[in-house]
Amino acid sequence: MSIKNIDYFVCVNKKEKKGHICCKACGFPCDVERNVNGPTGFVEGMGGGRTLHDSWTCTHSGQKWHDKAVRLYEEMEGTASRGIRRIIKSDLDDLIREEGPIPT
Repeated sequence: MSIKNIDYFVCVNKKEKKGHICCKACGFPCDVERNVNGPTGFVEGMGGGRTLHDSWTCTHSGQKWHDKAVRLYEEMEGTASRGIRRIIKSDLDDLIREEGPIPT
């Protein structure tokens, strides 16, 4: 499952158009789909709204190891403790190294 602003990103402002975006959880480049005409969030989707936007999604989103990486990233960002943040970052790095895709 993709989490907005971690492994899924939306850009509606043409002035802020981005060439590429990397996943915050695993660091790998995201795939982009340009000029999507659809909802950019939950409320807009429920209301039937549509906005022209660009959409980036991590190529690994939905894989078991990546879902765990996203959860670790959320935990790391949610803690006030620098020590705990370092421990979680170490766990996240180990997960990506051990279970992530082999770099090409």
